[in-house]
Amino acid sequence: LGVSDISRGSECLRAAVASKLNAFTMKENPEQDALSPQASPEEIRAVLQRQLTLSRGHWVEAGFGQALALMGLNMVHQLEIAASYRSSDGASVPIQGHLDFTLVWGSPRPAVRILEMKSYGKGLRDTLYTSYDSQIKIQVGLLHRLWNVKCFAVKDKSGMYLVKGATFPELCKQLFGIALPDNADQVDIEGWVVSIAPDDACLFGPYQPDMTSLSW
Repeated sequence: LGVSDISRGSECLRAAVASKLNAFTMKENPEQDALSPQASPEEIRAVLQRQLTLSRGHWVEAGFGQALALMGLNMVHQLEIAASYRSSDGASVPIQGHLDFTLVWGSPRPAVRILEMKSYGKGLRDTLYTSYDSQIKIQVGLLHRLWNVKCFAVKDKSGMYLVKGATFPELCKQLFGIALPDNADQVDIEGWVVSIAPDDACLFGPYQPDMTSLSW
């Protein structure tokens, strides 16, 4: 399960399961959006609308990442956190979180900022969807709780692991040469949701570590 699956379930469990099943269907049947030379304009338009909607978030994330990189920030893109949930019957469910952007500072005070990107095709909302709110809370909570557990990883652009099976301080030391405290309570940790539309943007936050968000 991904953190986004869990947070989506906070709004509607049925929608969360349907989304997961649809993702598997798309993976097993990638040809469902394939176009033949005989495709009608209506078929082409339907496929393009669907694919543009699916791709919009990736484009926004890539552009935002380039902007952060130009600012010379210590940035981790798609930080992986591997965890597990043990149910009351003893079953263990693997859970994986992917944080869009994690910014790290070692001085003058150790600090970490998690940025979760959300793109909108039209105007922005005044409030966050419940699933978005839950997602950033879980991300911040996982980073804080698992700070010194060897469950963090990051890949390069080709998909190869740069760092795998490290604590968060170990990962930052390897990537940036930054020495962070072993105690997460000594670090200023915040999460923010960055909402972007074609003609506007806004921030929601800050979110500080709150262990009640991990009550699942």
